[in-house]
Amino acid sequence: ENEERLQQLEDDSGRHKILFLRLYVLWGVYFYHRHMMKDALRDLTEAETRLDALRLDDFDVVCLANEGFTTREARISLRATRGDIEKAKLYIEKKRERAQQQRREADERREQLSRTDNTAQVVSDVDRVAEQGIQVS
Repeated sequence: ENEERLQQLEDDSGRHKILFLRLYVLWGVYFYHRHMMKDALRDLTEAETRLDALRLDDFDVVCLANEGFTTREARISLRATRGDIEKAKLYIEKKRERAQQQRREADERREQLSRTDNTAQVVSDVDRVAEQGIQVS
């Protein structure tokens, strides 16, 4: 479970970058309220630098949205590919394929469990009938 969360953070979608941005903002505010102005300025400047790196061109987002992708997909993929539209399209397709594969695997697991449950039910029914047969004789 922890590995899955780590993998999700490291999938280049920019989530870890956003978390670090938030961290620098929090530290900057903390130092500011502690009257540690040099430290506050350093961390808030770093936060601003990281924010600039995460900013997206709205036109690129609209271009991807016009091609049938959601704005969320567009933003995540553009952050992951550092603004490269063609790579962003490939990124979205790859993510969609991965999600579809995971759904198929989950469906297969559910079907296997259903079959296992049905087998257990048949065995239970056979046992019940056998017990009734023994009781009748």
